[in-house]
Amino acid sequence: VEVCPTGASYRDPDTSIVLINGEACIGCLNCINEGGCPFNVRTLNPNTNHVEKCTLCWDTRRGDEEWVPACVHNCCTGARYFGDLDDPDSAAAKAVAEAGEDACHTVKDPSGFGPTQVFILATSATWQDEPVEVDRYEK
Repeated sequence: VEVCPTGASYRDPDTSIVLINGEACIGCLNCINEGGCPFNVRTLNPNTNHVEKCTLCWDTRRGDEEWVPACVHNCCTGARYFGDLDDPDSAAAKAVAEAGEDACHTVKDPSGFGPTQVFILATSATWQDEPVEVDRYEK
């Protein structure tokens, strides 16, 4: 958020979700190249020349009282949870508590921002510390 020269990258005051205003984005890539996102989740859309990232569907579902991201709502296996990890009654906090500390992992956080995603691995899986680069757009 801090490295964006136009303010296009911002934190929603009600949810703390980091969002990008595409109309204000100038495609300068500061938020990608200058260490603005330690989690490597931002991409430049070559069709719009705007940086994009997951919005947790906040932009389309913010009026829903029982709002959850579409990936959670539509997960056919029930493998995704969403909720406040500090609220022991939330579905996400309950899943993490049930899985136990050894099964729960977060992405590396070199900047100290404190990622809020927790990945629960099956006993047969191994956590991979280094992310794999993925090109989301055909060149």
